[in-house]
Amino acid sequence: LNRRSFDGGGGWLGNGQNRVEFFVVRPRIVVPDMFNRRDDRTTFWGAYYTTTGTRRPDLIFGDIRVQGRPQKITFQPYVLGIHRKDFTFVQGTADEDRYTFGGLLYGDLGGTGFDFEVETMSQYGRYK
Repeated sequence: LNRRSFDGGGGWLGNGQNRVEFFVVRPRIVVPDMFNRRDDRTTFWGAYYTTTGTRRPDLIFGDIRVQGRPQKITFQPYVLGIHRKDFTFVQGTADEDRYTFGGLLYGDLGGTGFDFEVETMSQYGRYK
């Protein structure tokens, strides 16, 4: 059962190694046993840039140099935003703007059979 429904759209531009994706949506409010309701006071948007690189590290065994297996690494910085009109917190009711800036780095560790994934983000906003 999906309790997170959205109306909106998005798109992407790019090629095999570089790609920009973006979206703008509005959530639907789930109403049991009825049609879902639109939430016209909330807008959620985001943009991602994805770039993928492949390298072949050299493996050195004494005087022998062998080209290793391809190592694929992907970097994905992103920005997400949400705007809510007349949102109520304990402090009162006001407009809220919240932004998240982040980055994701993932890939494989050559021929080891291990993968890695590292993500970091920072969030800030205002309520007025």
